[in-house]
Amino acid sequence: MKALRTSLAALLVLLCVGCASSSSESSSPSFEDQVTEACRQVQLGVDQEGSVNSVRDSHFMAAATLFRNLSNQNATFADYTEGLNAWASGGYSSKLYSVFDFCGIQY
Repeated sequence: MKALRTSLAALLVLLCVGCASSSSESSSPSFEDQVTEACRQVQLGVDQEGSVNSVRDSHFMAAATLFRNLSNQNATFADYTEGLNAWASGGYSSKLYSVFDFCGIQY
């Protein structure tokens, strides 16, 4: 009888741990959702008019942050981050065009 109670208690603990871990994983955005949001930020930046535009730069920086956070899952995202950061800070990087290509943005 004691072995049965111990087994049931252990099973209950495992079920609770499994439920807790699955609910915490589902609350964070998926890889695909984060990539979609990064590309959306790039598009919002491209849509801004003018050569000097702080709104554009803030969108590019937001996209760069998202790509940097995802670079452990796709090494190319580090290049995208570099390109976006360069343009947002007034520099130049041809790597920005690979971001545009990846996100399907006409330039």
